[in-house]
Amino acid sequence: IVNLPDRYAERLARFRQFSTTAVEAEHLPAFADYSVDAADFTAFDALVDAFDDALHAADGARAASQDRTTTRDASVDGMDDWMGRMHGIARLALKDRPQLLEKLGLIAR
Repeated sequence: IVNLPDRYAERLARFRQFSTTAVEAEHLPAFADYSVDAADFTAFDALVDAFDDALHAADGARAASQDRTTTRDASVDGMDDWMGRMHGIARLALKDRPQLLEKLGLIAR
């Protein structure tokens, strides 16, 4: 098992917590007004999986390592962009539900 750097392990945990919680049937409708549906969360989950796979790839060849780094970096950028957009949408969609914002990993303001 690969020991992930804390920054990656924490990021993966946050991303998975947000996506898993937000896609629950009782929470998902709050995102509909912002054109976000289950398919958006499924696509995000695929980014998270690609990131996780890139981190855990076992091939030691230099070229493969560079490819994994490129894939990892692209995945991180995509996840950060998506989460930035989703944080804003979640804050708007769930402004009257501070407990859910907290469950999503967002501190209600």
